Amino acid sequence: MKKQFSGSLDNDEIRQRISHFLNKGETILWLGKPANWTTISPLLAGLALVLIIAGTSLYAGYWLALPADLVEKYSYLIGLSNRPLIPALIMTGAGLFLGVTSWHRRPSKWAYAITDRRLVVVFGNTLLREKTPRELKYVRVNSRQGEMGDVYWEIRSGRFRNAYDENGKPLNRGPDGYHVGFKGQSNAGQLCTEILNWQKQSIESELKTSTASAESYLSSVDQVEKISSDKVAASGSQLIHNSEHGFSVEVPADWVTQVSQRKKGILPFLGMSFLDNIVRDGAFKPYTENLDWNLLITKGTEESWLEIYSSPGKLTTDWNTVVNDPWAARLNQKVINQIPNLSVGEFKGFSITRSMSPEVNIPNYGTTKTDTHIQMSWLSNGKLSLEFRAIVAAHSLTLQQTVATIPTTLRKFEK
Repeated sequence: MKKQFSGSLDNDEIRQRISHFLNKGETILWLGKPANWTTISPLLAGLALVLIIAGTSLYAGYWLALPADLVEKYSYLIGLSNRPLIPALIMTGAGLFLGVTSWHRRPSKWAYAITDRRLVVVFGNTLLREKTPRELKYVRVNSRQGEMGDVYWEIRSGRFRNAYDENGKPLNRGPDGYHVGFKGQSNAGQLCTEILNWQKQSIESELKTSTASAESYLSSVDQVEKISSDKVAASGSQLIHNSEHGFSVEVPADWVTQVSQRKKGILPFLGMSFLDNIVRDGAFKPYTENLDWNLLITKGTEESWLEIYSSPGKLTTDWNTVVNDPWAARLNQKVINQIPNLSVGEFKGFSITRSMSPEVNIPNYGTTKTDTHIQMSWLSNGKLSLEFRAIVAAHSLTLQQTVATIPTTLRKFEK
């Protein structure tokens, strides 16, 4: 990605701190740190100073034996007539606590970076915040003086409020306080504009790369429709095995593929479970052949995402139930394409594609941002059932064709 940020990249101290958290192949585009005092609350620092001075003065007055009549006159302020020691210690302790807290958040503890993949905020030796171009909902400026200001992209709730975002991440405040972002930037307005341009270019580049990978995949699958060896995949595709259930599929080689274990029901007892409508997905891990899984997600971008769930036995739904799904009617999902009799080798089933409007929340995917299509396929050979569910951009025929092709690469894989 071409240089698109003003400012220098020559700060070796910040680069070294940021480099510990970079992924393989990730490139730094911008480095920064907050200006002096911009991460410390003037109110807290001032209050700390007042409390420390008041507490030490009161403490000193106790040991210097102030006149009894003066102490008694102001006893309603110190709480203990002739005994100001305890209130003095409380005030001094509170002041020291606020002072240490303010010092803990001093500017030298912070390091900021923008890479070709995300925004990065490091606090001390901890990766405190990160945000990808897709996750950015807005970028704004909280002005200070002149061009100085805070560039932020998130507002945190109260410190003790139990709040979470759509991805399950806590929204409680951290040491960065109310505004999450790059604080104390001398050219905040310009930096805000540059971040928005970076977001736009990153998403366009990501979509271009994903589409190119999809085109390569489609070309390879067309050239080699059937592969004699289950150990070989066509060029441009990755062969995914599920040794536990004995099947394999091909996905685009450059897409990110992760696997997990989905469990249905609760209260397992004597080999049985109850309330099977309750679904629990385990942590996702990058796909490797030695992992056992029944849930797979592969994606190029948010415009190209596919989930595969496998389970032993026959299908638990039928064509009529899928077509007459009441939730689809409530969400105004119109049928775009349907295949009531889908056949892939020994696997039989059906497929349906519906339109989906923005702002619909989907488990393991998140919230749709634009008009999309949801493609769903169900296949079974009587012993094994598979459910394919894909979210794909309504404007990209290539990506739509790609996620529709993946189920057709399904074949049996001998353990």
